[in-house]
Amino acid sequence: MEKIVVQGLSELAEALKALPAEIASRNGGPLARALAKSARVIRNRAQQLAPSAPQAYKVDGVMIQPGRLKESIRAVRARKPDATEQYVVKPFSKQIRKKYGFGVNYWHLVEFGFTHESGEFIGPRSFLSAAYESEKTNALDVFKKSLGEGIERARKKIYKKK
Repeated sequence: MEKIVVQGLSELAEALKALPAEIASRNGGPLARALAKSARVIRNRAQQLAPSAPQAYKVDGVMIQPGRLKESIRAVRARKPDATEQYVVKPFSKQIRKKYGFGVNYWHLVEFGFTHESGEFIGPRSFLSAAYESEKTNALDVFKKSLGEGIERARKKIYKKK
């Protein structure tokens, strides 16, 4: 799976954290909002591309409705001590399991393909990597625009108080 690395983000994040508390909020401020918006661009495309069963089917006697994989794709802020700000776009199974009784723990098999117990290789039906590839430029543009707007809002707040 690909990772986008943007040089200078950690320095930018530190500079944003140095701003007054009402601007650089503990929710991440302009940087977190910009990352969230750009992650949603990729999430929306992944939801469009995710394959769906043509009709409902049964698993262990439980009727499974199509579209659970699409519904499970989320853009979630990851809180890790080694990362300044990070968003992850992928299927999350917990809410789907609560709603339907079965999660979507199989998503990686759909994304990357797998070898069936019969020995037949079932090819990948990439939706996450395809979404990333098709929307990475757009997501970066959204990030830059949103971050610029957020910094401008912060600047106006600072100078309004002085």
